[in-house]
Amino acid sequence: MHRELDSQRLSESACEYDYHQLLDLLLKMNGQIKTRDKPSWLKLKPSDWLSFPAADVRKLVQSENKDWHLEASFFGLYGVDAPTPHYFLQDVTQGSEAGKCIASFLDVFNQNAYWLLHKSWQKFQPLTSVGEENLFVRMCFAISGQLALQNNKYRENSTQERQLSDRAQRVGFSLGALSNRKQSLCVVENILRHALSIPRLSVSSDVVTLVDTKQVLPLGEWLSLGENTLLGSRVAVSGQAVKVSLGVVSLDELEDFKPGGVRATQLSTVLEYCLPPLVSYCVKASVRAEGMRSIELGPNGGESKLGAPLVLGESNKSIEYEFSDQSYKRI
Repeated sequence: MHRELDSQRLSESACEYDYHQLLDLLLKMNGQIKTRDKPSWLKLKPSDWLSFPAADVRKLVQSENKDWHLEASFFGLYGVDAPTPHYFLQDVTQGSEAGKCIASFLDVFNQNAYWLLHKSWQKFQPLTSVGEENLFVRMCFAISGQLALQNNKYRENSTQERQLSDRAQRVGFSLGALSNRKQSLCVVENILRHALSIPRLSVSSDVVTLVDTKQVLPLGEWLSLGENTLLGSRVAVSGQAVKVSLGVVSLDELEDFKPGGVRATQLSTVLEYCLPPLVSYCVKASVRAEGMRSIELGPNGGESKLGAPLVLGESNKSIEYEFSDQSYKRI
């Protein structure tokens, strides 16, 4: 699109551009957007006008030898924004012989000053140079863990990168520095919602577990039963387990979340990655009993027995299923 823009139209509309935007456009038109040193065909200098500028760009002219001359109304060592003494500015503006000599001398420094200013601007505008070779984009992919997924060469030729790609797709989130283990309950809940595509999923830490204790303490001056001492061999502790509620799911979805299912593997992988080592979890799901046929127990029912596959209840009620982390780990 930039190459189709003719030189005459660009020169006529130069004042409508931001200075750095116009300079970037000139470099793109000549295929030198990533050049380090200033091209020889590019001449940068300030405008010698001393009136209040209406735009950053004063004018853009292409000479007969195809060199571009870009004049700016800011910065520079002469012109309205110059820090040099006023008598220098008057001589340059009047166009006297002494002024032309001063301008030619100062332009030696203006060339590099404007070019370095533009290169500094590019440092803070990394997306102006788009494409797979963009360093900023590659750094973002590396931080977020997506660099291996974007690089087809590594993905095809490296077994390690291919395994990383498969793991990232299975887990459902990136594995880079931005994805260090976040132990916040809200973060784990959002990661699971995104990875499993279940907006109604919720994670709760209101789970009480009983921990065996072998510590024996004598009652005395500092220990009082009922205040800071309990009687028994187990202690109720909260915060060592979380409960993942999937909400109401269909029978087909439930099969996927049962131990050994496809989505169960994905769920357990995410939880084992996010949760601290000593925190256990359980998964809870509700299934509507609508459409389930009635089964008769006893001799006429064949081998049907009340237990895991069969439940008692009415057809308009929900059936609650709960799976522990140990059942997932056994698979």
